[in-house]
Amino acid sequence: MAELEAEIGVSSSYFVLISTGLYNPASLASRRLLRRIIEHGHEIGLHFDATQTLHDEDLQSAAAAECDILADICGRSIHTISFHRPAPSLLNLTGNFAGRRHTYEPAFFSEIAYISDSNGGWHHGHPLDHPAIAEGRAVQLLTHPIWWIGSGAREAVPLIRDFADRRAAELHDDIAGTVTAYAKWRDDKGLPCGRHS
Repeated sequence: MAELEAEIGVSSSYFVLISTGLYNPASLASRRLLRRIIEHGHEIGLHFDATQTLHDEDLQSAAAAECDILADICGRSIHTISFHRPAPSLLNLTGNFAGRRHTYEPAFFSEIAYISDSNGGWHHGHPLDHPAIAEGRAVQLLTHPIWWIGSGAREAVPLIRDFADRRAAELHDDIAGTVTAYAKWRDDKGLPCGRHS
């Protein structure tokens, strides 16, 4: 998506979860992808999941710490935060959050059109059918690349199951690349070694 946007002169913000078990933003592959996104002229921001903080942790301090981690990973300061599955109290929150702008402040959320593909569907209507597009008004278009990669079915559950299968295979490869005994066991069983072969 970053490459396609750059080709047509669009600059976007890509938000990255730090506190997730789904992917590791500090892995070599992730760092390479983040650098490529930046090289295409896009911004990297923090996708902050408030549910992944300790119960006594201050949300703004936790978000600031995650911004610092992400800045170290991608080699750029983090200026914007987007909330992952935001609580109602975070919607239309005025002012900065953790010293940064956020995508749910009124200027980006309620004062302009908001269109999202969360969970694999257009829950605010298809973007091309939205009156703001027809009128040439500003829009926050929230997309998740997982819903738009590859070809074929666009149903959420099959796409997520395919993602989970790929991640499971990658996990086996990562373990084999780290634990010699596991790599030997796979070799002895004649199991494919993926990218660590």
